[in-house]
Amino acid sequence: MILDTLAGVKPIRTTAGYAEDYESLTKLHRLANEVGIGVLVLHHTRKMDAEDPLDTISGTLGLAGCADTALVLAGTSHGMSLYVRGRDIEEADHAVTFNKTTCRWSIVGDAAEVQRSDTRTKILAVLLRTKGTIGPAEIAAEAVLKEVVVRNRLGDMVAAGEVVKVGRGAYQHPSLPVPEEAIPRR
Repeated sequence: MILDTLAGVKPIRTTAGYAEDYESLTKLHRLANEVGIGVLVLHHTRKMDAEDPLDTISGTLGLAGCADTALVLAGTSHGMSLYVRGRDIEEADHAVTFNKTTCRWSIVGDAAEVQRSDTRTKILAVLLRTKGTIGPAEIAAEAVLKEVVVRNRLGDMVAAGEVVKVGRGAYQHPSLPVPEEAIPRR
């Protein structure tokens, strides 16, 4: 069963917030379990971004809290992604594309990999080939990028866990072991 949209079946909003949002799906959840059917409830996301994709679901966390699985379809400058989190499935963030001819969505891979910028891809390729630590100037030269661009991007990549900063001006690919001299002593 598909409900398009939640607003069409949800009771009028009160000040109850989370409890009301949770309760608005409880009866549907119970019905789905009793009858043995899947219920897909379409709902809107808010306009503001969030660190956790579930926080982009319009309303309170009661909506995602009641559902067995939440899916968030979102568009960015790098393409569309489908974020999935649920009780019985593994959390994933998929890059997706829509085929207008067949009118179907397709998963094309992991969103972080598929939607990675060319600059990030070049930096990671250099780090993987290096098999050790390397500085921003060397990365820029080998990747044929401007050093200032590499320095700025490395900070973002370290924060995202895509690159490991071993020391001052020393970076490496996350798949490589951290050199012993870079491990802090207590």
